[in-house]
Amino acid sequence: MSRTAVTTRGRVTIPKRLRDYLGLSPGDKLRFEYADDGAVRIVPLRKPAQSKGSRFDDFLKAEGIYDEVQARALRRALAEHVAETKRHRSFLDDAARADIAMHESGVGYAMPDVHAYVAAKLGSEQVKRPSPVKWRK
Repeated sequence: MSRTAVTTRGRVTIPKRLRDYLGLSPGDKLRFEYADDGAVRIVPLRKPAQSKGSRFDDFLKAEGIYDEVQARALRRALAEHVAETKRHRSFLDDAARADIAMHESGVGYAMPDVHAYVAAKLGSEQVKRPSPVKWRK
C-alpha cells in the first residue's frame, strides 16, 4: 500500500508503482469513480489505439489514392505468394522425380555426403556436389 499527501493546491502525486500498474504516462486522463462505501476508484481513460501507419493512411486518403494503393499492395502480395507457392511445388516435383529415378537406377547419394554438401553451401563455401553411389546390388 502506498501513501501520498494532498498539496495546498489540491494536487496528489500518484506513486510510481501505481502509475506503472495502471500504465500511466504524463498527460494521461483519469476518471474518479465513487463507491457507496466511500471508496474511490481511479480509472485511466484510454486513448483509442492508433495502428501503425495511420497517419500515412490518412495522407493517402486525403490524396484520394488510398483504395488504389491498398489494392496494388494486395495484388503484389498475392503475386509474390503465388510465385513462392509455384517455386515450392516445383521443388517438390523435382524431389519426387529424383526419388523415382534413384529407385529405378539403384544409384543415389550417401546421406552424410549430402549433409556435408548442404552445410557447406549454407556457409557460402565453394564445394563440389557429392558423387552418386550405387546402393542396390
